[in-house]
Amino acid sequence: EDIPVRWLMACDEGDTETALQRWRNSLEWRISYKTDTILERPPKNYFLAKSLLPSAFLGISKAGHLVTYDYIGKIKSSLREMKDGGISAQDFAYHCVFLNEYWIQNRITKTGSLIKLVDLQGLNVFSFSKDVLKYISPMNVTLQNYPETLTKIYFLNAPQSFRFVWRIVERIIPKKTLEKIVVTNPNNAAVELQNVIDVSVLPRQFGGEIDTDVKSLSNLPMEKELSAFVEKAMKA
Repeated sequence: EDIPVRWLMACDEGDTETALQRWRNSLEWRISYKTDTILERPPKNYFLAKSLLPSAFLGISKAGHLVTYDYIGKIKSSLREMKDGGISAQDFAYHCVFLNEYWIQNRITKTGSLIKLVDLQGLNVFSFSKDVLKYISPMNVTLQNYPETLTKIYFLNAPQSFRFVWRIVERIIPKKTLEKIVVTNPNNAAVELQNVIDVSVLPRQFGGEIDTDVKSLSNLPMEKELSAFVEKAMKA
């Protein structure tokens, strides 16, 4: 069988057996999840989820990767509100798969890869409770079906508590994964980000031109196109 390159890259060099098995499992998942046609069935609580856990497609990086933004500083209260609003853990996982398939199927990038900016402002040691981890677990499982789509993930505004835990956790993370993760230093984060992302695609706090409140994010060109797509699909 011809194993897609991304699956080979996600495994240790030469481990074609593992790559083949993971690919087969993913094909079975795509069939059972009806992923190829998921864009015809947008999440019913799409706009509620967007408002409670802000995220956005910011634009394209200098190298042609999609740049996304996620604010998880208040993840505990946000997920509680999502749950109260009728969005289950499985619904949230579906929401994330829908977003992934949207940019992939619509070929938004030439590289087929993305850069994630994850804002941790407001995060504390109590943010990732047992309930939070249980809630996001299905999302983590489903997104494993998209190997090597992530070029880089930048953790922004990381509090000291996160940095302390990170110094312990990074020791057990595979080198290949660790190379994609950057916990930015507040003193040089703006310069570091501007090396790979144009200011027109960066949040204002890092020398960019984008405000990251929910309303401003929703008015970004890519987000307006996405919202229009979702609304049209909901009416179909």
